[in-house]
Amino acid sequence: MSWKILTVCGANILELLDVYSDFGVLGAEEVSESEIRLYVETSHFEPLREDFSKILAQNDLQLTNEEIGEDQNWTIQCEELLEPLILGDIRVVPLHSARLPEKREARDLFLYVGMGFGTGHHATTHMMIEELQKLPDVPSSVLDVGAGSGILSVAAVKHFNAQVCAIEYDRDACENAEVNFTLNGVQDSIEMRAELYTPSSTRYDLIIANVYTEILCQNEGGFYQQLAPGKALLLSGIQQKERGQILGAFREPRWHLESERERSGWMFFRLRRNS
Repeated sequence: MSWKILTVCGANILELLDVYSDFGVLGAEEVSESEIRLYVETSHFEPLREDFSKILAQNDLQLTNEEIGEDQNWTIQCEELLEPLILGDIRVVPLHSARLPEKREARDLFLYVGMGFGTGHHATTHMMIEELQKLPDVPSSVLDVGAGSGILSVAAVKHFNAQVCAIEYDRDACENAEVNFTLNGVQDSIEMRAELYTPSSTRYDLIIANVYTEILCQNEGGFYQQLAPGKALLLSGIQQKERGQILGAFREPRWHLESERERSGWMFFRLRRNS
């Protein structure tokens, strides 16, 4: 696959998050509060270059650099994504290849850095893993919506010894997640479904979803239907400016807000389904 690295600068770089999927963005690397590197699939991006330029102009943003990515996994270009990260009792260990390192610890969560999002270094994944470990419940069944690399599914198995259903529509991400499940020896505890989330009658003790705010709000009814009464819902992928949208969609009498936090302009919410 051919891809490029686009460096964009400006005070409103978070506005680009709403249009990632439209322009073939594979991933992003936050350089500073006003600078971001976008890793885009060339064949998807080039036909839409003019539209992308219009989006930048509308948000007073500038494309300051553009380079062709090397013919290898784009995530390996981001060196900081390959540094181990300690999140509570879990140490996330990104890997160059799908092979376990010789030196490892019981707390390690191994993550082959492939095309799936979620290395633990992004604020949303960071908060989800930390807050998952603070949950007072011990769920036996977990639904992971928008599983990406599978990092949250693996964390749920490691921390709770739970059975997990992981849903992800992107085929590349699903393949990446399957590798990560095997690396961590949890493949028998996770059912991977390569599909868009569609509510069913199956009930879970915990639902986790780290996806765009719009998708979260659209699926409030499905989450309510599939979460057992009195159980927790963990949400992230939400920009700080979108806080009101979440509180408007997930409100009493169906939901009780237990906690929320912010990190680098991103929000996390823990809600509980009322009986």
